[in-house]
Amino acid sequence: MFEAPPGGGRRVAREVRRASLGFLGQFGQNMSLGALALGLSIFLWVFISNEQNPPRAGILPVRIPVQPVNVPQDLDLLGRIEPVVVRVSAPTDLWGQMNESTVEATVDLDGMKEGEGEAPVRVQSRDARVKVLEVIPTRVRVELDVLRRQVVPVQINFQQGPPLGFASEQPRFDPEQVIVQGPERLVAAVSAAVADVNLSTARSLFRQSLQLVPRASRGYDISGVRVEPHTVVVEVPITRQINYVSVAVAPELRGSPSPGYWVAEARVSPLTVAVVGPQDVLQPLGAVKTQPIDVGLATASFSRIIGLDLPLGVNAVDRNQVQVDVVIRPVSGTAVFQVAPQLVGVPPGFSAQLDVPAVSVVVAGEGPSLRELTADKITVTVNAGGRSPGIYVLVPQVVLPPNIRLVRATPEQVGITIR
Repeated sequence: MFEAPPGGGRRVAREVRRASLGFLGQFGQNMSLGALALGLSIFLWVFISNEQNPPRAGILPVRIPVQPVNVPQDLDLLGRIEPVVVRVSAPTDLWGQMNESTVEATVDLDGMKEGEGEAPVRVQSRDARVKVLEVIPTRVRVELDVLRRQVVPVQINFQQGPPLGFASEQPRFDPEQVIVQGPERLVAAVSAAVADVNLSTARSLFRQSLQLVPRASRGYDISGVRVEPHTVVVEVPITRQINYVSVAVAPELRGSPSPGYWVAEARVSPLTVAVVGPQDVLQPLGAVKTQPIDVGLATASFSRIIGLDLPLGVNAVDRNQVQVDVVIRPVSGTAVFQVAPQLVGVPPGFSAQLDVPAVSVVVAGEGPSLRELTADKITVTVNAGGRSPGIYVLVPQVVLPPNIRLVRATPEQVGITIR
């Protein structure tokens, strides 16, 4: 059995304590060196990263759309907010990947009133490596209008009929009415929510859920409003037809050109179209009309790509539109003016007298020019230059404004007495 020498326990304790203090001192020294090494490593990594992939500042290659937030409940945004230019700082290798989703631009409309105003733009980065440096402009113009809700009917617009040998029947759709909401001025212009239907590949029952587009009565789309619901389910029965004929196309003109102008010609290309449909409808069909073409107040020729106005159950085989060239020409006519001739070239010290007080001038031209023509714009002169006293018969010279031509002047010759 081991026995410690007298006083040996205290010596052992002192040795253990000394060894422990030495170990702790060495551990603390190693910890300090480790922290220093870690800091140097991080610094070296940042230095190398910046050397190999340095940060780059510049303007994003796309304009950033601005989204409104906190719009007052009784108001709505009228028009669109102009996008902004954003200057950022980001690592070089990130620039090729950045787009308009890299940052988010918003404008807070809380507390704004009806009408125009300005509000600051707030831009936040969606990527921690990207820092926003500058926004141009810092404030944007917004316009708020009274929020309006309006019920409008749903309409179906057939862009193209079914293929050859097939015909469409009356469409069914649900819902038949929808709610349009948005700024009052825009909602007031919406007459219907329209679904555009293309039956070019339909050979059996057509059934689709289609987007509804708010549209004005004159046919153009209204943006900046919302449709609820925004889709409509459309069903169009398709039946097989074996009857088709080729019919002439007649342009349907509405209105009258400006005064002094007329429709000289309306040319259609192509002259005929092939249509398919029930025999009892096709048999009496000699021609099909185009959709109405407005020539009201026209003063110049124009061309239109226009759809066909086909009877119910009849569809075009290969085209639903034709080109119509409308030729507008001024109305031509004649007018008569009594013009007092002017004597020119009478030598000094002499007097001259004409045997007629006026010359009847007949002119021709286009309607607008004739309406503006007056007698004081026509000049008739008789030149007595180089002649001695006596009686002469001379031909009067008529000077007319542009676009007016002389038909005749009566009398063709006038007598002049020089004294």
